[in-house]
Amino acid sequence: MHKLDSFIKETQRMDPTSERRCLLHLPFPLFKQHLSVLMSRIAMKDFTFSDGTYIPKGTSIAAAIRPVHQDQGIYMDPGPDVFDGLRFYKLRGNENTRKYDITSTSPSFLAFGHGPHACPGRFFVAYEMKLLLAHIVLGYDLKMETAMKGVKPPNVTLNISSFPDPNCELMFRRRA
Repeated sequence: MHKLDSFIKETQRMDPTSERRCLLHLPFPLFKQHLSVLMSRIAMKDFTFSDGTYIPKGTSIAAAIRPVHQDQGIYMDPGPDVFDGLRFYKLRGNENTRKYDITSTSPSFLAFGHGPHACPGRFFVAYEMKLLLAHIVLGYDLKMETAMKGVKPPNVTLNISSFPDPNCELMFRRRA
């Protein structure tokens, strides 16, 4: 199941489920696109960072995950903008570690948040996704509609949730 785990984690890295559809005009080229944010918090008291940045009490803040998930310094081979379903499987190599599992959090993979407030349901979600995908892969043949062949349709966003286009046709055929 390590390969399936890697595939799901890479899918989350490339296509986060939470995406604020706001176009920011910041001096960083990576931010000139839709911004994926997670771990939204409200400052409970005034706070000043070591660089002098001031956050007043009551300010809503969040972590931008797309810049982290697309960072060339972290995801070098084959590149941060290339989908590689086996990326985390290859990183694991022969190590007997959970470091690259879908449920592991780190500052370089924020799909489930990070730290003591990381999503506690991530373990259930990971097993549920693996069971669902294993059932589909083993029991069905899949085919996208011919108009979309080879091209992933753009996601639909509702509030901060991002999900596949419900109008995209995906054909299932039960295997004999």
